[in-house]
Amino acid sequence: MTFRYQPVAARGDRARRARTVSLRHRLLQPREIEPLLARAGLTLIASWGSFDGRPLDPDDESGEQHIYLARIEHGETRETKRTTKKRTTRRVGSK
Repeated sequence: MTFRYQPVAARGDRARRARTVSLRHRLLQPREIEPLLARAGLTLIASWGSFDGRPLDPDDESGEQHIYLARIEHGETRETKRTTKKRTTRRVGSK
């Protein structure tokens, strides 16, 4: 999606340059969220169908707002797990 902004100059001001902004987004269905959160090292705690607190209907594909509350499991995300792998050492030889 591309937005083009053409600023309108106030009386006596110079008009500013037009701006173009690209927006890339993906619409996700409620049932797609939990596996994505788990993959990121998060656990779903709660979900709502709107900011007014109504319940989220997992089969509602037309809902405009989905609100999710998630937590990091054990303080680790996929990224931290990758960078903090346990190292094992092997001793060779005798005393």
